[in-house]
Formats: sequence, C-alpha cells, structure tokens
Amino acid sequence: MWVRRVICALALGHAVALASFVSTAAADTTHVVAAGEMLGSIAARYGVRVSEIQAWNNLTDDRIRIGQRLTIRDGNSDDSAESEGETIHTVAPGDTTLGICERYHVTLSQLQSWNRNLDPDRIRIGQRITIRQGGSSGSSSSSSSGSGTVYEVAPGDTLLGIAARHGVTLNQLQSWNRNLDPDRIRIGQRITIRSGASASSGSEEPVNYTTYTVVSGDTLSGIAARQGVTMQELQEWNPRLDPDRIRLGQRIRIRSLRPTRTIRYEVQPGDFLGRIASRHNVTVSEILSWNPGVDPDRIRIGHQLNIQQSGPEVPSESIGAAYGGRLVNGEQLPEHPGYRVRRSRRAWGTNETITNLMAGYSYVKRRFPDAPEIAVHDLSFENGGPMSPHRSHQSGRDADIGYYHSMCTETECEYRAINGDQINTELQWALFDYWIRNDLIEYIFVDYRIQEQMVEDLIESGVSAERLGRIFQFPSGNRIARGVIRHEPGHRTHFHVRFSCYDGDERCRE
Repeated sequence: MWVRRVICALALGHAVALASFVSTAAADTTHVVAAGEMLGSIAARYGVRVSEIQAWNNLTDDRIRIGQRLTIRDGNSDDSAESEGETIHTVAPGDTTLGICERYHVTLSQLQSWNRNLDPDRIRIGQRITIRQGGSSGSSSSSSSGSGTVYEVAPGDTLLGIAARHGVTLNQLQSWNRNLDPDRIRIGQRITIRSGASASSGSEEPVNYTTYTVVSGDTLSGIAARQGVTMQELQEWNPRLDPDRIRLGQRIRIRSLRPTRTIRYEVQPGDFLGRIASRHNVTVSEILSWNPGVDPDRIRIGHQLNIQQSGPEVPSESIGAAYGGRLVNGEQLPEHPGYRVRRSRRAWGTNETITNLMAGYSYVKRRFPDAPEIAVHDLSFENGGPMSPHRSHQSGRDADIGYYHSMCTETECEYRAINGDQINTELQWALFDYWIRNDLIEYIFVDYRIQEQMVEDLIESGVSAERLGRIFQFPSGNRIARGVIRHEPGHRTHFHVRFSCYDGDERCRE
C-alpha cells in the first residue's frame, strides 16, 4: 500500500528521485526497486515476464517496495526446457497451475491430459510438467462434432464460465443440451456448443462489458483480482492485450454477467473518493479510470462523477417485509469465483442484494485469493412471496449461505452442520466485517456457539472487545435482542443475512 501511495505521488508530480542499480553475479542480475517502479515495468526492462520475476523471488503477489532487491535470471537460465515438440516446465516458488496455463496459453484440461497424475491443486517446487507444442486453448477440451463443438467439463468449470468462454449465453447452452442441469455439471461431462452461435444472435441476451482504464500502479493481475476474474479471461476478452505491458490510459474490456449502467454522482459535503467508492461497491482506481483527469486529492462539492453500476436499467423493488412481501423486477444471482449457487431458481434478489452479496465475496477473494468456494443456498423466488420451508425470504433481501469451516477442501466448502470450534473465523469475519462496515445489512443470524468461538478468536487476534460487543449477541445470551449478529435456531449449517432496505425502495419495510 505504501508503494502505491508513492506511485500516486509520482503521478501527481511529487516524485522523489531515488536511484536504482543492478549488479551482475554469474548468470543472475540483482535489481533494486526505485520509486515509481512496478513489476510490469521491471519485466519489460529486462525482457522477461512478471510471472518469472515472481517465481525467481518467491513473490506471491505484485507488491514490491522501494529498495527491495530482486533477482533477474539470465535468458539462458529459464525454468523450462524444450525437447521434441514439447516443453518441460519445472515448477518454481510462487507458481500456480493457472499461472502455468496462462504462461503457455493452454487450458487446465490440456495440462492434465499431458500429465496424467497432475493434481491441479497440489503442485510442488521442482515438479516437472509437460506442455505440448502447438496446443491451443481449446484443442483438448473441445472437439468438432457435426455443426457444433463438444466441450468436456474440466475441474473448476462453471456453466456460466463455459458460456462466457465460448461467447454464448446460458440459455443457448441449455437449449442445445436438453438434459443439462445448470446447477450440477460434473468433470468430464460433454456439452454441445453450436458453431456460428454468438451471445448476441437472435433474441438471446446481449453480452455485457464494462470498460476499465489503467491508472498509475495497476498490474494486470491486480485488475483481474479486483474484478473477480482471471488473467486468462482478460486476455480472451482483449485479444491484443499484452499481459506483461499495460500502459496508463489503456482501456480493458471486462465481461460482466450482469448488465451495467453509468450513473452520475454529485459529490456531497464531507465526501472523499474512498468513501464514494465504498458506498458504490467499487474501488478508487475504478472511479479514476471512469473519470479521466480527476485529481483524487481535489474533488469539490457539486462535482459530477461517472460511476458504473451493475444491474438492469429497470431497478428492482423490495415491497413489504421479509416475512410477508414480494419482489418486483428481481435479479438472479450470477456465478462468482467466491461462491457457487446451489439452486438458481431460488436465487433471486433485489439489485442491491445481488450487488452487496457479490461485493462481499469479491472483497474476501481480494484479501484471500485462495479462499474456497462457498455454497449459496436460498435467496427468494423471482417474484418473491412464500418460499418453503422459510418464513422469511419473501422480498428479495434474505440469503442463506454456508460457512467457511475447517473441513473445507482447497477449492470448496461443503454445506454442512459445524460446531463452534470448526468455524474459520478469519475468512468468515472478513465477509461479515465488510458488510457491517459499509452499513449494508440489517441482521446476520448465526448459531450462538459459533458466535462464541468467533468472538474468542477475534479478541485473541486484537479486535476491540467493545466493538465486538456492539456487533455480536454473545455473551449476552441467545434470548437477548442485541447486536446485528444474532442467534436463531437451525443455523449450524449456514448463516442467514438480511440486507437493509435500499433508500430508493420506498415500500420496503425493515
């Protein structure tokens, strides 16, 4: 974060000149980071990739600091070797399976087909991975068949992700595959994709894109993480994009599973960009990218800012109370890297509910990129109303969601009953704290024993007991109506979050 502030200062003309130097030893070069430098510019200077610098220096992200010494390998000391039509990649510190796929422009399915015993979630330093020459991103995961393509589901695939990758819609996939269950696809399942089809053909849904403009300090991996997408997807949506060389002012298309609209926000007294960004569930970098020329340190009252928001042009309405209301113009919850939707027909909510739920899991994934997927159970029906077996969930503001717990695998958390000592407090609190700090929720219902464990863990980690006392019902007793996190019977398998009424929903009742 300190480096980013220095970079911003440079952009504003307040640079402090610091010299960088290099020293050569054997086949390696040592580069000392200077003010204003980032991994992308250093990689370009030496003609290497960002991922290579990360591997050589055991870096897990893009953050570097002034004065940090980075090892740059000589071009002859690569971590891969070519032989007879194939490349052998030796896993280096910091490597991930996805990163290797992106580097060699191949798919996970191809990598696994060339390396039979490869576990994509457990690769080790020094492991040798075969990459075949001439592979393309679709050659092994799909094959031509008649008038279409047959795609074989790979680990980590979602139906919406497959649709986005092939430029088609979910409706098209279901029309071409009669028995396809959108909530249950399995590894190895074969899905037909018609040739010549596009997401904009006929009466199908249009493809939606947002545009991000690169600002000072950006890296492609950082943009991908903030947007909840992969670098490979960014390259698919921007065919001419060079992942190792992005420039200030460059416009990058990001495909959205939701429609987008631009609103005009008028700066109010006391506003600053951080507060405005938080209020709209976006980042300061995004606001700056949508408003070229805006000085982040000098925004004035009455200034009009363009802010891109997800959601349909016709806004939704939550009418009545959660226990006896209805939903108008509801929006269906899209897939997301942080969760999986268990039953899509029971996953409708207001635009604000969908936005806030997705924003919470995007925040967790930004802080904890390796966090597993969580199961989202029930929100509301498309038009709201009674939903068995619930008493609430009628007006598009409620959601039942599985916990982060100690039995989760590296990729997903099973929806199951847990004891208090099995809660993953670090991940669960990150989500709850995001919603609470941004004043987005009315209540979160959590089993009392799980509350107890979370409070103990959070006090031990240094969170103020006074603040926790205002948020949690524990230790006041499970019948005392206090706090925003409260006990309700039947919440060992999941928590229940109720989002607040949006200011524009005049008929919504808390």
